[in-house]
Amino acid sequence: MEVIHNTLDQSKLLSIIIPIYNAEAHLEECLQSVQDQEYANFEVLMIDDGSTDSSRDICMRYQSSDERFILIKTEFPQSGPAKARNIGLDMSVADYVMFVDADDSLRPGAIAKLMEYMGGVDVIIFEANIANDFPPRTVQRKLKESVTMNRLDLSSSLKILFGSIDHGAPWGKIFSRNFIGKQRFPENVRAGEDYIFNMSVFASRNSINAIHCSAHFYNYRVDDVNHKKNVQYTAPVVEAFLKFIQIFKTTSPKSAKYVAYRMGVFILSIENLKAKVEITRPSETYVNQQIIREYRDEIFQVEESTRRKAQFYVFEHMPKLYSWIYRISAH
Repeated sequence: MEVIHNTLDQSKLLSIIIPIYNAEAHLEECLQSVQDQEYANFEVLMIDDGSTDSSRDICMRYQSSDERFILIKTEFPQSGPAKARNIGLDMSVADYVMFVDADDSLRPGAIAKLMEYMGGVDVIIFEANIANDFPPRTVQRKLKESVTMNRLDLSSSLKILFGSIDHGAPWGKIFSRNFIGKQRFPENVRAGEDYIFNMSVFASRNSINAIHCSAHFYNYRVDDVNHKKNVQYTAPVVEAFLKFIQIFKTTSPKSAKYVAYRMGVFILSIENLKAKVEITRPSETYVNQQIIREYRDEIFQVEESTRRKAQFYVFEHMPKLYSWIYRISAH
């Protein structure tokens, strides 16, 4: 991969889209981390999805003191993050788009460093710190690690997105508005809609100009609650994976295996949640079992963990035993 260098131009407007629902615990930390960025030419579209806590008040405070912060309310409460992000995309007039979750934060100087390289680039993918929580000093401390920018084509982008380290979330990227085009998040899906969005965007081109940034510019706070709630909305995501695997087999044959791998990991994660909360859907599990069997070779080409390979093997051959083992180990 080609290592590249560039200089900062603040003439390009960046839209930062933040879906918000009852996020008072960490929302101020999130918004402050954006407001404190050295790169000043941005707008923050705060999409409130009917919050019943103090989230709206926090947003109004930022809006009243900084014209770059714009509060927008969804028409119907709890429309979901996909709807909220789509509202932001439809309202944005910026050259570039970035998604941030309301309980996460940006490291100081993140946007300035990333925007240095956005000229003529479709997307920059960067790394995240992942933890259950972040002490304030971690959020406020400027990044000290070295920053390497590597040029990517479509094949290497799919490897970064869907390979052994998951970059399939909407955050952790700056998109060119032209690259997103008319693609939107599917609003009928409550878990995995980010995968569908990313696959749709990357499948819209036969070739792309992308960059992978090695720096951990984003703080992602792990929250298991929403995934548990949304376990029943997963079948459309698997169907989308299957569709895009076939597309990428044509446009990027060598990297379609990474999409198959991420589909396999997604299936296991859903089966794990079903086992943990004791939801049984035998017909869905049977379909997932057959999919894992069909794509086992591609999955194993990417998976490096012997333990994870064993999990795939047990689920493929004995799904009931797999669920029982996971349920016991989870408790």
